[in-house]
Amino acid sequence: GSKTETVAKAKPTVTVTSSANPAPAPGNVSYQVAVQGVTGFTPTGSVVVSDGSGGSCTITLSSGGGSCSIDEAKGTYQVTADYLGSSQYRGVVSKILSEKVQ
Repeated sequence: GSKTETVAKAKPTVTVTSSANPAPAPGNVSYQVAVQGVTGFTPTGSVVVSDGSGGSCTITLSSGGGSCSIDEAKGTYQVTADYLGSSQYRGVVSKILSEKVQ
């Protein structure tokens, strides 16, 4: 019989911040994402940033981070960054960033 080994994936920390909060409306809001993993293994892969109102953008991580922009109208958005995971890391969703566009 063949033996299957399960390797436990590390759980990274995902943080999302914005270029301006509050940001002027209407306009492109730039969201920065950082994925912090274990030392020596920089997280790779993609992060999908969603504004909770149908807007989203995708980042391909470079050195564990990246940024992308969403065109926002006036309002308050519940922004999250959803890291999709990799061979070393589990997928994780960030805490909610409450972004005001006014």
